[in-house]
Amino acid sequence: MGHRLYSTASKVAVSAAHLSHFPPREAVVRQAGKVVFDPQSWAALQPPPPSALTALSHRIGLGSVLTSPDTIRRACTHRSFVNLHAKYYPSSPAPPTNADIAALGNSLMGLFASEYLHASYPHLPTRVLKAAVSAHVGPLTCASVAQEMGATPLLRWHRQVRSLTVSRFGHTDLFTQPSTPTSPPLLHSDALASIPRALTALVYQERSLSTARKFVHSFFLNRHVDLRTMLKFRDPKHALMETVAKFGRERPKSR
Repeated sequence: MGHRLYSTASKVAVSAAHLSHFPPREAVVRQAGKVVFDPQSWAALQPPPPSALTALSHRIGLGSVLTSPDTIRRACTHRSFVNLHAKYYPSSPAPPTNADIAALGNSLMGLFASEYLHASYPHLPTRVLKAAVSAHVGPLTCASVAQEMGATPLLRWHRQVRSLTVSRFGHTDLFTQPSTPTSPPLLHSDALASIPRALTALVYQERSLSTARKFVHSFFLNRHVDLRTMLKFRDPKHALMETVAKFGRERPKSR
């Protein structure tokens, strides 16, 4: 049994050298007289070392702005982590998460992207402007930037829990709880996208709006996005006629 526990734990990218005994008590569950060790949950419970948090702040140029590892740890803690923490440590206070600052950062990033695109391309149709904003600071881009920052190993989150059900034939099956319109399934990329948003809000809170704008420009708005693929017209000739009439230009001539 011990050999199997060590073999399973060796696949987890978290060091167990600091533990006084292994397996850790909070990660062991006894079911029907058997010891069950969940390495993924145990690894998710481990806080990232302060050195890794400080390295992240310096790597993204915020070493003088975010000086406390606790602040960066909060930025890397998704709100879904609270449920996992409460399951294993019910008597401990819930860790601070990035829920509120990520929401603030998301609004700031949308503002910066909208003003940048509107100033660069003042005549973009509204639907194209929205698509361009999403391409610059949307969830997929935020998750990609977090990976480039090296923040993936520091993310603390919890995937949607699986539940047990017993069918009418007596079989025990595992199924993932279905998503609802108010509670969609949480993906790793969604949780990862919260980190750049939280960092943007922290820069705004610790410094200023202009500093947060520079941060977003350096990591998001300087990326090349081909807007030509977003410009699609059902009737190009009619759209051209409306455009020249709107700006008082001469009517186009077909050749």
